[in-house]
Amino acid sequence: MSLADGYVREIFEALLARRDVDEHTWLLAQCGEYAVPVLLEHLASGDFERQKIACYGLQFCWDPVARVPVEKLLEHADERLRDMGAQVLSKHYSLAEIARVSRRLEDHPHPEVSGHAVSHLEAQQPDLARVRKVLADARRAPWLWKFLPRYYASDLTPGTRALLEDALNEADFAPNVACAALAALAMQNDRSAETRLRARALLKHTHAGVRELAAEFLAWQGALEDAAILRAAAEKEQDVHTGASLRAAEESIVRRCAAWPSAIDHARALEIFAASEDMEPYFAYKGDDPDPRFVQLREARLDALAKLFVISGHQRGAAREYLGDFNASEARRVATPVRDYLDTNRTSFALLSDSTNKDFKGQVHVGDDVAWFRDLSTVAAMADGLVRRAGHFETWGYMVILEHRTARGEFFCSLYAHMSPFVTVRAGECVRLGQKIGSVGRSFTWENGGYAAHLHFAVHRGPYVQIKQPGDKVDVRYKNKLYTGTVVIADANETVARIDSWFGPHLVHLPATWVRGYISPQQWYARRHGFMDPQRVVRENQ
Repeated sequence: MSLADGYVREIFEALLARRDVDEHTWLLAQCGEYAVPVLLEHLASGDFERQKIACYGLQFCWDPVARVPVEKLLEHADERLRDMGAQVLSKHYSLAEIARVSRRLEDHPHPEVSGHAVSHLEAQQPDLARVRKVLADARRAPWLWKFLPRYYASDLTPGTRALLEDALNEADFAPNVACAALAALAMQNDRSAETRLRARALLKHTHAGVRELAAEFLAWQGALEDAAILRAAAEKEQDVHTGASLRAAEESIVRRCAAWPSAIDHARALEIFAASEDMEPYFAYKGDDPDPRFVQLREARLDALAKLFVISGHQRGAAREYLGDFNASEARRVATPVRDYLDTNRTSFALLSDSTNKDFKGQVHVGDDVAWFRDLSTVAAMADGLVRRAGHFETWGYMVILEHRTARGEFFCSLYAHMSPFVTVRAGECVRLGQKIGSVGRSFTWENGGYAAHLHFAVHRGPYVQIKQPGDKVDVRYKNKLYTGTVVIADANETVARIDSWFGPHLVHLPATWVRGYISPQQWYARRHGFMDPQRVVRENQ
């Protein structure tokens, strides 16, 4: 054994014992490719804890000789090792390369290996023919749950209903799969009496998340006779988010029936709309401007969707921002924006992005990313307040910003982004604590800004309108590069900042807003940003 091997082994044992993890991770990373033989030795040991640390180390130390043994993990019987193998590969190879490996395993005889491969493929290269084939196989169908809601094709409905029933089986209850199936049935425009009756029955299910998504399904596909059932269920509901979903579903049905008094006309319009597309086109935000024709087609569909389902937050001609006087009730306490929100292990707020986040590398995340892959789950207002902004915005998807005022007269704002088109509030409306304002958008769609399904939740100190002062330092993204700019002129409509780019001084015109997803470390450490830790705010004010 060489001295280098002995040194790597000492570091490995320290990591295995969880001793000074940050320090030993840094030391291991300095070893680079020289650490790989030792890590591969532990990867082949058969001891899960050692394999886990080996996979962890291979994210920081790499040599191409590790590729084959890591790829073999994708065929491992243990799902945890399959996930870790995929994570290691994603650190060192492109998504296209990972898709190539996954395609080789798509028809693997072991259903879990095949299903895992299919889930990786669907995350990068959706395919309706693949989904049809996998959905027909009860052993592999559950692996589609994260991506099935993006498909509209009506021929998937029988298989989706079967998936729902299998997921609800008491012996093998899978709430995530059941909720995704309900979301998918809503997107498939399944208005059959059979499915609506099933959704009504699920309003009494013991799992709050299933009740919530049953209400969401009815918000999209329910008829007038479902409104009274939703109202009765809401009166008995104890769960905050399910109650919000029930009340919003009832209001949506009543509003839709008033706007479409002829059920026949609505059914015909829905039939034409449903036949227009088989699946939502894949869209992943890469930092570049999307094709204008693509944007035009997606916006046209969203307009048609808003008209057909009478969606409050997306009405043609409606203002997306309200700058009038604040007239909402005081925010005396706060609630969580989504179910199961509080989690001390989640560290997305104040996280410095690493090299794997190419669009925001080296920047600080100023929101809390939560509710991953919980498509169409309820998003609720954290407190009484006023809707300052609501609508679809590039990279943000559907977004709502609320302004709140405490009993002491202090203002703060809450931001909810990457939501679905079914936003239930408009700019200028007052909202109450726990009221549903929208739902989590579907993965890799134009509607949610091109991200995996999740909610970006942020809390910002002060009122919605905050005018910069000349001389203030601000982050400026110009030609896809981040600069620190100096404010020259600012008012409620625009901020003009001066930057010193590589070709000389330049004036950049910016929106007059504090809305950001990431900021530079300089802004963060200078505490000029105003963002607060959302989890801490919720914990301390519930």
